[in-house]
Amino acid sequence: MRPAKGEAPAAATAEGFGNNGNADAPDSRGAPLAGQALQVIEGETRAHEFLRRLRAEQADAHDLGVILSMLYGARLRGFCSVLVKALGDGHA
Repeated sequence: MRPAKGEAPAAATAEGFGNNGNADAPDSRGAPLAGQALQVIEGETRAHEFLRRLRAEQADAHDLGVILSMLYGARLRGFCSVLVKALGDGHA
């Protein structure tokens, strides 16, 4: 139900101010925490796969660039966190 002219939308509806149209965006900071956590895990998984291929000499800088060009938001944060940890541990 749409609010009458001059009324604020009800917060419990999709029209509420807290939504700001971001709830359906796949990688938005407004996405539910569980969805963002899954995206972080997906990024981490891609990073582990890349590192495995890199260690087996089946990946190079070009492959890394291609992967990074396709990631953003939570997936990119997950990917980068694994790379930073691996570099800090001296495993990459």
